[in-house]
Amino acid sequence: MYRAVEHFLDSPDNVILGLNAKWNPLKGVSLYGQFVMDEFKLSEVKKQSGWWANKFGAQFGIKYINVLGIDHLDLQFEYNAVRPYTYAHRDTLRSLSDYSIANYSHANQPLAHPLGANFRELLCIVRYKPINRLYLQARALMTTYGADRPGENWGGNILAPLQTIEQDYGNVIGQGIKTKVAALNLDISYEVFHNYFIDLQGMWRKTKTDITKDQHYIGGGFRVNIANLHYDY
Repeated sequence: MYRAVEHFLDSPDNVILGLNAKWNPLKGVSLYGQFVMDEFKLSEVKKQSGWWANKFGAQFGIKYINVLGIDHLDLQFEYNAVRPYTYAHRDTLRSLSDYSIANYSHANQPLAHPLGANFRELLCIVRYKPINRLYLQARALMTTYGADRPGENWGGNILAPLQTIEQDYGNVIGQGIKTKVAALNLDISYEVFHNYFIDLQGMWRKTKTDITKDQHYIGGGFRVNIANLHYDY
């Protein structure tokens, strides 16, 4: 669908294909998912060679509204995985040889996921509204991704050009510096007046790599006509 745009940008083959699907099999239950494919070679997939250019990712999720008939109690599970070097490209500028200018990003931020690529994660969200003006949300996140040492490119940083890949074969999710993250978040919001909220937030986050780091956060605020955005990374 976008070939005309690509030719206008002098790119002969930079194509990303995506599929988005949703199905409501039962009342209150929603299954959803996405699949993205940047490059694909079936023969290499069959050989399970870990070829760097087989770049694809997937998302699978389920939402359960009014769990067990409890009003305003919602449950969500989601799994995401993206292979190394997905969303990256080779085009660079002479003045910026270390950065690709044709990757799937905006303002140097990944458009698809904050981790870019080379990761897998599991997310659980529980939302509950016990009374009319009180909103509760708990989130648990577990993710594994591969980080880069200085001067290396193991496929997580989508801004790095494809000329700098580390190896042609044997690429797997989490390669590089294998990093595991576990995070728990609790958000409480009370609507004092219409679109006037008092917020309390708590977070515990543990990062495990060569060393283990724990981060803790407790915060609060007052919102007027502003969405309550969540940043897990």
